[in-house]
Amino acid sequence: MGKRQRNKRPLYKLIGYSFIALYALCAIAFLTFCADLHMLPTTYMLIGGTVFSIFGVIFTIMQEKPALSVVADILCVLLAAGCIFGCYYIHKTNTTIQEVATADKQTDIVSVYVMEDDPAQSIEDAADYSFGISTAIDRENTDKTVKELEESLGNTLDTQEYDNVFDMADDLKEGKTGAIILNSAYLGIIADVEGYEWAGTGLREITNVAHEVEKEETAAVPDNVPDTFIMYLSGIDTYGGVSARSRSDVNILAVVNTETKNVLLLSTPRDYYVEYSVTGGA
Repeated sequence: MGKRQRNKRPLYKLIGYSFIALYALCAIAFLTFCADLHMLPTTYMLIGGTVFSIFGVIFTIMQEKPALSVVADILCVLLAAGCIFGCYYIHKTNTTIQEVATADKQTDIVSVYVMEDDPAQSIEDAADYSFGISTAIDRENTDKTVKELEESLGNTLDTQEYDNVFDMADDLKEGKTGAIILNSAYLGIIADVEGYEWAGTGLREITNVAHEVEKEETAAVPDNVPDTFIMYLSGIDTYGGVSARSRSDVNILAVVNTETKNVLLLSTPRDYYVEYSVTGGA
């Protein structure tokens, strides 16, 4: 009877080993989530696994004494909780990256603008206006927008075509047209041009039409990857969904050498632009 009592593990050890098992499972899950992210080098993963293992050994040794066992249990719970939170945020990060990387649609927003002090508050109020439209940029979506507006209003819009978006903006300001129909991505470009700063604050949107276009699928990795290649990276400076299309705010050329595994990032100036005659120099 006495021998059986001596071989029986104390209750605090059984509890402690349970916490260690919980810690080990959470640590393994955390490392698995990190591996699925495909962002950390193998060296860092090995270091992380080694650190978690060392902590596990230390916690096991601490179970030999009741006081240290309590401390080890608390640390196990804290680290396990940290691993769980880490898994949660890594999952959110991975999901966000996947959503951005797999966006299969592109959205163009074509808006109807009037002057800020114009009495029209809706497209119905402006049904009898003369609408300026651009023939030089995004004509396809502009025509689609006009068609949808005519269907919703039940009448034909009076449109005036412009080869130059700045002439169109000038006529709106001077009252020669009552409204303009323009892809919202180009409004900021107009407002950035000297003399047209008023377009950023002096216009008001009364309605808009969203046009979604399916993006063409392209192979992520070519069959024959060259030793050196250049990748163009770009981003837009607008809020909204990842499918929204707007002017490019970030322009980076990534020069990749697959042999040396070196990457050179060449950034172009943020406000640099090339003048195009078709848009009046913008």
